[in-house]
Amino acid sequence: NIQQSQEIKLKTSVTRRSLFYDSLFSTDRLKSKVVPLFSKDEYVIDGYYSNFKFKCLTCNTEFFDCLEDGDVPRCTKCYKHSSIFEEEVFNFIQSLVTVDIKRNDKTVLNTLELDIYICDKKIAFECNGLYWHGEINGGKNKKYHLNKTLECESKGIRLIHIFEDEWLFKKDIVKSRIKNLLNKNENKIFARKCTIKVIKPLESNYFLENNHIQGKDNSSVKLGLLLNNELVSVMTFGKLRTALGNKNKIDIWEMYRFCNKTNTTVIGAASKLLKYFIKTYNPKKIITYSDKRWNSGNLYTTLNFIKISNGVPNYWYYGKGNSYKRHHRFSFAKHTLSKKIKMSALEILSK
Repeated sequence: NIQQSQEIKLKTSVTRRSLFYDSLFSTDRLKSKVVPLFSKDEYVIDGYYSNFKFKCLTCNTEFFDCLEDGDVPRCTKCYKHSSIFEEEVFNFIQSLVTVDIKRNDKTVLNTLELDIYICDKKIAFECNGLYWHGEINGGKNKKYHLNKTLECESKGIRLIHIFEDEWLFKKDIVKSRIKNLLNKNENKIFARKCTIKVIKPLESNYFLENNHIQGKDNSSVKLGLLLNNELVSVMTFGKLRTALGNKNKIDIWEMYRFCNKTNTTVIGAASKLLKYFIKTYNPKKIITYSDKRWNSGNLYTTLNFIKISNGVPNYWYYGKGNSYKRHHRFSFAKHTLSKKIKMSALEILSK
């Protein structure tokens, strides 16, 4: 594959930076805010994660910033916050802790910026706006967020990535997960006081949609943990997903989902549900995946899972307007595109 050639990669990178510079400074996007104090050639040659000097047209302050961190260069004197989305996340986190929180910090990762950083807890949060954190407008390569996460890990920092649509459409779930990370959940339940039952798809999907960041699934086994007839935790299992590169094998299962009710910590829930599944269905092997944006994988270690590999970064598509959210890549597979195109044509013709 010629695209794997280092020479081609370099040429592609240089071309992309050249086009990015032209699109940024030949429009009105920045003209009313800042001007660059460097040439196009300097950026094209040395632009990858380098700090360049800008001048603010409001207060004449000269400052350094990095174009390829995904943010519009901002004056350090005039700029107050990065976005409404980030401001809301910051205010919520600030309401939970009493320690100092750093904003837009570039001292920890050199030129890379941490949106929100709780030093005492060694936890950082990235508020990833869809426009600036994509390949086209933000110039992000597929390993950008992963590399930033790994860089934080090397410094003992846990980095949590929150995408804009998660905050817009699943805010209660995001808030619950943040509270769980900071040990601020209001309710604590012991799994030993709960009972287990196999629940119906409608009940499982409703719970997952309201309590799991990824929503419902197509699992075949759905286990619920109940306290006083109230569902407080769900764990689901199914066949190995061929879409993830796996081949279905007899008695080998995949754990699809596990979550507790929002704002609730169910101590021992995962262990109790997993033991019930193993005893009832007698699997030869169980595999699962940990979402690195949110999880460290420690839960699965405590359940005696063995880490076998690091997965590759995932990707989504997104659109603006009423659909300003990410769409899973499986929705645009070849065998489904023709149906979507026909449906779109019918909708257009019907108007």
